[in-house]
Amino acid sequence: EIQFDDQKLNQKKIKVIKLNNLNVIGSNLNFDEPSFVVLSGNNKFAGFSEKRPLLITGPVMIYQNEGEIEFENVEITEGIVHKIMNRNISGVVNVNEAEVKINNLLINNSLGEDAINIINSKFKINKIEILNASSDAIDIDYSTGEIGIINCKNIINDCLDTSNSQVDIKSIFATNVKDKIVSSGEKSVVNINLVKSNDSNIGLASKDSSNLFVEEYYFTNVNIPMSAYIKKPEYGAPSIEVNQIISNNNNISALLGIETKYKLPNNININLKRSCEIYEYIYSRLNYCNEIN
Repeated sequence: EIQFDDQKLNQKKIKVIKLNNLNVIGSNLNFDEPSFVVLSGNNKFAGFSEKRPLLITGPVMIYQNEGEIEFENVEITEGIVHKIMNRNISGVVNVNEAEVKINNLLINNSLGEDAINIINSKFKINKIEILNASSDAIDIDYSTGEIGIINCKNIINDCLDTSNSQVDIKSIFATNVKDKIVSSGEKSVVNINLVKSNDSNIGLASKDSSNLFVEEYYFTNVNIPMSAYIKKPEYGAPSIEVNQIISNNNNISALLGIETKYKLPNNININLKRSCEIYEYIYSRLNYCNEIN
């Protein structure tokens, strides 16, 4: 049974569509009314080519539970997250305990907590692009996989948010990210070859027993280029390592908790503070240090 939050949206207005072993290849798939698509088995959505993608439009939320889902040359526009009481899912696209294959997926103008949420799954992503997200772009929880290219633009919260996951990434390109470009949290291991970012709030963040490694990091107009701290007291110290940093800022600093393990270029100014003080500063939580002591 699927239970919707009546305070958020009238249950009668949401159309529940249950499908399995779906193979959609075409140019348009339009949802005129709020819809929740529940998928099982092996499913594929594909356009004809990168220049002729499958356009999925309207207030739809997609949920793949187990099995396998594949997106190839697909654009999802105006997707929406319906508040569901008995499902821990928060994305326009949601994958739970499944295999995920993505080759050129664009999610634009998503409305909800995440544009895409991958949970307890294995994934292989060639290219994914998130534009104009109302909250997080990519949220990965308890999952393992690799990503070729991530492109984020106009993201209200994080571009990439991980927890208890292992992720290998070739490149991230980010513009106008209001929170963090990379948020590696809760025992995650995140390895990235290249990060290029501009006009964003926080660049790299490693938290709560996580290990974040970046080979090359280029940034312009990023308020806090690097940070690492303990956000949740039940976790231990994070680590952050960046081999090469190039920026238009001649005075580059890293905001690190005193327990952080770090390896950064010699020209970086290391600003060590208590993790709770960093949390207070980043999240505007006055007296947080007093609350946890």
